[in-house]
Amino acid sequence: MKVLMLSNPYDNILNQIEIAKKLNFDGIEIVLEREIKKMFSEGKLEILKNEGFIYTFHLDNSYNIFNRKDFKELKNICKKIDSVAVLHLNCKKELFESFIKKVKKLRCQNIVIENLDHSIEELEYFLEISDLNLAFDISHAFSFNSKSKVFEFIEKNENRIKHFHLSDCKFFEHSHLPLGNGILPLKDIAKLLKKASKTVTLEIIETEIPEIDYSVSLNILRSL
Repeated sequence: MKVLMLSNPYDNILNQIEIAKKLNFDGIEIVLEREIKKMFSEGKLEILKNEGFIYTFHLDNSYNIFNRKDFKELKNICKKIDSVAVLHLNCKKELFESFIKKVKKLRCQNIVIENLDHSIEELEYFLEISDLNLAFDISHAFSFNSKSKVFEFIEKNENRIKHFHLSDCKFFEHSHLPLGNGILPLKDIAKLLKKASKTVTLEIIETEIPEIDYSVSLNILRSL
C-alpha cells in the first residue's frame, strides 16, 4: 500500500511536495488549480517529477465535464497527463450514460472515476454500463452506505478499483476529517487496503493544522 497526500491548492505546489516528503508520504495527489494549469500550458511539468515519488492528479476542483469550455480545456490537459487522474462522478444515475460518453471523448487512459454521494447500487450500475475504472472514496461510500455493502463492493470489484481516497467522516456528510475523528472502522479498512495493495490518497481537508493532522493520520493508517 502506497499512501499519498492531497495537495493544498492554496499553497505553492513545490512546497507541498516537500511537505509530503518530510512527512514520509509515498507521493502526492495534485489538485489541478491555477498554478498547475499554467505549468501544463507552459510545458513545465518536469519540475514536479522526483524519482521514486508517486504523482496523481485531482481534476475536479476546477472543471465541470458537462460545461463546453471546461471540457475543451480538460481535454487539452488530459493529453499531457501520464499518471492517474481522478475525476468526480458529479451526476446521478440518470446522467451516467451522458457522463461516460463525455469521459470517453477525453481519450485519456489514465482517468479513474471517484464516487460522491452515490449508493452502492448506483456504483454497481455504473460499472455494469461502463469499462471505466474507479478511484473509490471510502469515506464518501461510508457516509451513505452500510459497512457490509461497502466492504462487499470493494472485494467484488477489486480489479475495477485502481486508486483509493481516504479520510474519516460522519454519516451523511462529506467531512474529510483526520483519521480517528469520525465513524470509520479504521482497523478493518487498513487491513482491506493492505490486501488490495493499491495507491491511497489521504484527503484531509477539514483541518486548521494540516501538517500535524496528515502526519497523525498517516501514522495511524500505517500502524494498523
